[in-house]
Amino acid sequence: MLARAIRHAAARPCNVTRMPLARGYCSDEQSLSALAASSIVSEIKSKLSGKTFIGRGQYFPDAEMDRYGLVAIRDDGSVEHLRDGPLPAEDGMDALCEAVKGAGVEHPYMGELDFNASQPWGHGYYYDPSFGIFSQADGMLCSVEGNSFMIHGEHAMGASDVSSVGVRLSETKDSCWIEVNLGGGSCRRVCELELPGLTEDEMAEESKGEEAQVGHVLRMNEMAVLVWETDWAIKAAAQLTLALRNQGGGEVHLGIAEDLHAQHNSFAQMRNELLMAGSN
Repeated sequence: MLARAIRHAAARPCNVTRMPLARGYCSDEQSLSALAASSIVSEIKSKLSGKTFIGRGQYFPDAEMDRYGLVAIRDDGSVEHLRDGPLPAEDGMDALCEAVKGAGVEHPYMGELDFNASQPWGHGYYYDPSFGIFSQADGMLCSVEGNSFMIHGEHAMGASDVSSVGVRLSETKDSCWIEVNLGGGSCRRVCELELPGLTEDEMAEESKGEEAQVGHVLRMNEMAVLVWETDWAIKAAAQLTLALRNQGGGEVHLGIAEDLHAQHNSFAQMRNELLMAGSN
């Protein structure tokens, strides 16, 4: 079921600007990733800024490849998409990092984008050398710098002023958002993502078969799609929680909507087990 949800989401078509994987002679001292990364960065060198973001995507059908994106984060908080496309998963991120450093950017910002193999990205977060969340539409949304937490467009507050971070779902499950809860019971929404959910065609397909099983099948498919579509948001919220804890907010905790929690969603448990296996 989770694999089916992945195929459904990954198959949705879109137009993207992709960076070609360079082919050619590769010596022992320079990998294919390094050659490709060097070629990519040389084409966009004039657009690189002090904050150049390098992000990995969420899913790619070839297990040996990942989709990466390069984004310029400007001083005014705006962002500019530079390039994206596939590189080898093993060393693609490191190769892009070294190529960007070689182009004069001292500290590339490393993180993840919310795209998969075929869709364009809408949001990104970086966790090194500091933490921040941005969107393609609105630019920087929030950041943790030193012991301060900033929701852009508002005044800065201390990291210790945040009591919790949450990932929430709308009642109709067509959107999710990351929020922070502050002292005194106030809450601020950091970013919101639309969730495509099941299309009418997918629901019709799942409805075939024994009538008694229809509701169960649809529910299981919905739970699998929710895990797939909210994976980036959960990781971004977890990294935000960690950044706040490391900068003085030691009591900050993370809350996840019930339908996204492993205790209530077997597909979330499967995802957690896969993440743990990948980190070993």
